Amino acid sequence: MNKKILSLKLDCLSKEDLINLLNYLSLEGYKNLSKADLIRKILESTANEESINKFIKEQYNLRNESIDIEKIKKEIKKVRNIKWGIVQGELDRKIQTELVRKTYSYNQLISRIKTNLYNEVKGYVIASWYNYWTTFIIENFIAKHEKVVPTLKPVKGIDLFWKDIPFDLKITYLPKNYWKSNLSTKDIRKEIIKWLYENQGAQRFGSENRLFIVLHNKNNPEKSWELKRDFDSIFMELDRYLKEEVIDEQEDLIIFKFRKKTYS
Repeated sequence: MNKKILSLKLDCLSKEDLINLLNYLSLEGYKNLSKADLIRKILESTANEESINKFIKEQYNLRNESIDIEKIKKEIKKVRNIKWGIVQGELDRKIQTELVRKTYSYNQLISRIKTNLYNEVKGYVIASWYNYWTTFIIENFIAKHEKVVPTLKPVKGIDLFWKDIPFDLKITYLPKNYWKSNLSTKDIRKEIIKWLYENQGAQRFGSENRLFIVLHNKNNPEKSWELKRDFDSIFMELDRYLKEEVIDEQEDLIIFKFRKKTYS
């Protein structure tokens, strides 16, 4: 048992989850302890990691059992195109500068909302909805995979444990500068991962272990967004990858630079 990894798994549980886990493991009488002490008690116990993993997966399934995945898949197919329109965070600026401060007539304001704002907001909401639920369905498949232990609460840099290694899951599209590359070679894949690390936004920066799912339609790159709902193909590839891929600390090491600092 790797106590460091097990401690990370336990840290990805809420205090309530830890108390429920103690009951699940037939370890009682610790309700008044702090979260750190609850984790210490579990680590000091004779509980095996397999039982803890089983508890986490059962809790994950219980929390998502009310979501009808198959129904959502059908609804996602109704999306005809993706057009973000407004960039995230710019809606208020657009409303203020293009509508509020430049319109004197109420009737004209209503007219401009309908003509200037509606389509952009509609496009943004549809794109956000599509992105959220396709991501959820893919993440749900991974979380339930036999080789994976999910997290039960958000922890920066950890979405799942695969082969007892913590990973941050990222689903993205192939950067334009690699559209014509030979994607079958390991070197180019490592280069793409390096690029994705180095070109992440400063506000969401992270140097954690990351599992990248990179989507690309080589015949029509602009339609790559449609691949995100091709769940059968994605799941088949993910199942093979999660079962067969071997993690090599040297072969899979990514060294990158961000704001003049080097990370690995």
